[in-house]
Amino acid sequence: MNQKENFKYYAMKTKFFLYGSIFLIFITSSLSWPFKITSPKIFIIIPDEYCFYAHVGFNDPIEKIGADYFYTSHNKVQSNKKTKFEGKFDKHIKYPGFYEINSFNFPENVYFYRGKKVSSLLENLTLVGIFGTALSFIILVILSWIEINIK
Repeated sequence: MNQKENFKYYAMKTKFFLYGSIFLIFITSSLSWPFKITSPKIFIIIPDEYCFYAHVGFNDPIEKIGADYFYTSHNKVQSNKKTKFEGKFDKHIKYPGFYEINSFNFPENVYFYRGKKVSSLLENLTLVGIFGTALSFIILVILSWIEINIK
């Protein structure tokens, strides 16, 4: 292999790393958000301490326009243009499987749930994906520049 072929080989590997990092960003960031409870049962895959979110109020009850499914999340509060949910109830679940929401005997209705350790792990993996994307992009630019300047 000559130098130009070596740089093409490393550029190909770096592109693979770049695409993997971008994939990691999108997958982990979408999974780290609280899950909406849409049925009386939830499925727990990974045992963890789960935080359940209850409705705590309205942000702007006058405004009825806007997407009620674009949520922002910060610490234990999740909200959109209309409603606000707060993580009020913590429940340690030790075994994977299906769980009925009513069996937890929460004093209020809950609408979302999220694992604490799993979410922090996914958020860290998102940061790794961001760092990997930036690093592989910089390496790819440098390799391309070197390949262009090789005679």
